[in-house]
Amino acid sequence: MSRETIETGSNNRHRANRAALGRKGFEEISPRVWSRESGAKTLRRIAATDLFISDFDECLCPAISQAVVGLGIFRRVLLSPFDNTHSHLVAGMARNAGRLVGKVAVQRITGRVQNSKLNRTFEQFVKGIPDQYFQDAIGEVAPPFSEGAPRALEIVAKRGVPVGVVSLGINNVMDRLLERMESEHGVRVNFRDCNEVEIDDDGLFVRYSPEKTYTENEDKRYRVRARVEEYGARHVLVVGHDCDDIMMFDEAKKLGGTALGFSPAGDVLDMLDIAVIAPDWRPVADLFEEAFGV
Repeated sequence: MSRETIETGSNNRHRANRAALGRKGFEEISPRVWSRESGAKTLRRIAATDLFISDFDECLCPAISQAVVGLGIFRRVLLSPFDNTHSHLVAGMARNAGRLVGKVAVQRITGRVQNSKLNRTFEQFVKGIPDQYFQDAIGEVAPPFSEGAPRALEIVAKRGVPVGVVSLGINNVMDRLLERMESEHGVRVNFRDCNEVEIDDDGLFVRYSPEKTYTENEDKRYRVRARVEEYGARHVLVVGHDCDDIMMFDEAKKLGGTALGFSPAGDVLDMLDIAVIAPDWRPVADLFEEAFGV
């Protein structure tokens, strides 16, 4: 499937969402930013934020990071299938590769295949892979962050607001990307909740840790609630984009917070207070800059 086909599908989805926003009571309060409240009320709502939580893949990161890394690893294995460390991996990876690629392509076009549906396939796809291969493939996540995302997080952090990530991704990919966020942009997140992976004594991927495995929408709700309680937050701001984030949005609103959708899928529009229909985070950063007066 060509990149042009994927981008056309994404653009069509954006146009459909803009039309739907007007029907659902949103107004465009600034370029690419839609809200159910006036511009002034929206700015006051954001300025009251005392905890910021964002999804990661296809949000802060423009791609599904672990899928990009996984396919990079697959290419490496295929290039040397008779390597002693690779020969037993080829069959298993090949079995799962088609399903993984197909689901990622559908997700990019429609937004209807969530990361939760990819997680178990991915776990089997990379079973037995050296952890170093993940590190080597991180560079294929390019760009690693949506333009404007580091600036948006920096603006929030400068106001002393704790910044965190709640994701269904895996830590040996996400942690390395967040380390780049800090080293390249000077932005450090206070916490991240995601799938923890187990690596054996030989440095090989074993599985997701049973104690810290998040593969369902509801898992995100629990993590938002736990972090709100930990930080004593009264006005959490949650950013997400697709059906995996519905419970995260719902919990934020139940707790008196704000749900912001970045390039949101149509199925989540009813859950949102604010929607940003844009290819990157620059409108989000501009909105935060105005709200926080940084």
